[in-house]
Amino acid sequence: MDGVPAAARLAAGELVPVAPYYLTRAAHDEGAPAGEARYVSGFGPGAPLAALLVLAPLRLLAGDLLRRPALLWAGPGPPRPSSPPP
Repeated sequence: MDGVPAAARLAAGELVPVAPYYLTRAAHDEGAPAGEARYVSGFGPGAPLAALLVLAPLRLLAGDLLRRPALLWAGPGPPRPSSPPP
């Protein structure tokens, strides 16, 4: 923004984030507590279903993906150095 990074403008208080998520304000706020808005995901059901087609077979082949997060982003990645014996 005019050569100034958004992070700098945020730190200076010139930018105020509305919500920390990628959400859309709901068309109807019935049932929300007074003064609060409801927000919904803008991605719909397609994104999780598409992810399921990739993540389910990967989980079957690789096991616990929390222990191997590199598989979620860029494949196996470089080999890790082995730790010395205790």
